[in-house]
Amino acid sequence: MRAEDHHLLDEAGRAWRELFSLHELVEETGLSERTIGRLLALGLIDPLEQRGRDEEPVFPASVLPRIHRILRLHGDLRLNYASLGLVLDLLDRVAELEREAARRR
Repeated sequence: MRAEDHHLLDEAGRAWRELFSLHELVEETGLSERTIGRLLALGLIDPLEQRGRDEEPVFPASVLPRIHRILRLHGDLRLNYASLGLVLDLLDRVAELEREAARRR
């Protein structure tokens, strides 16, 4: 397998797969399992529903851009992980309002 085949995102940043394991998120993002666990505990990312407690969490592709956004906010603005939930909610709401305004034009 070539190194570029291992990446889970294409050149445009879109996921070429629909589901990712915890291990794959660790590899793709460079975050530790502990950090991803913290993002989970804070509700910043959500896995798909698991059938049993012993199953490894599985994540939708939409979690990858969200993690990259979290890392940018955490690194660039020095926001702590606990405050990121509020910031992400506000940014999502702004995007929603912008889409509504664009539809009304």
